[in-house]
Parts: sequence; structure tokens; C-alpha cells
Amino acid sequence: MKKTETLPFNKALRTVRKRLKLTLEEFARKAGVSASLIYSYESGRREPTEETIGNIKKALIQALADATRKEREEREQWVSPLASVSSGIATSDPDVSRALEQYCLGAELTTDSRQAARR
Repeated sequence: MKKTETLPFNKALRTVRKRLKLTLEEFARKAGVSASLIYSYESGRREPTEETIGNIKKALIQALADATRKEREEREQWVSPLASVSSGIATSDPDVSRALEQYCLGAELTTDSRQAARR
């Protein structure tokens, strides 16, 4: 059994911030601290206090919620023009229409939908 490694706080903070596509300044603003302080945490030069860890935790949760909301809005903008296309397909083959809608909405395709999409 492989042992799971835990990232040190500084590397985990930087990795998550980057994956959320936030600059130091953006993230620092959300956490209510300076960008230089976030940099010092990410570089391992300083350790955050318990209070700052709480602020960072809240900022990460908020940033994740914002990213999820933004992703959903972008997907909806991309999918909405396809509504007329999928309704046109629905009249000819409802299984293909359902597969298209599920794909566009990021849903897991069911076995039936995959088979219909192959036709």
C-alpha cells in the first residue's frame, strides 16, 4: 500500500492558489492580508498564525465557490445557443438529443446515451 504524502503548508497554499488562477494580490485581498505576507508563507519564510490560517481558509473556500460559479456561468453561456440545436435533434431522435444535452452540461453519459450517440 502506497503511503500518501502530505504537502507542506507553503507548497499546498501556492498550488491551490495557482489552480484557482489567483494572483498573490487577488488572494491576499480575499484573505485580508498583504501580498508580501502570502508570498512569505508560500516561500516558507514565515508560518501563519492561527487567525491568519482561518482567514486563508475562508479565502480559499470563497475562491473555490467563485471559481465554481464562474465555471457554471461559462458553461451555461456555451450551452444556451445549443438549446435550439438540441431541440431540433429531439424531434428526430430523443436518445441523441439527451446524449447531447448531458454532454453539454457535463453530466456523466449513461450507457443508453452512449449507444445512442454512436448511431
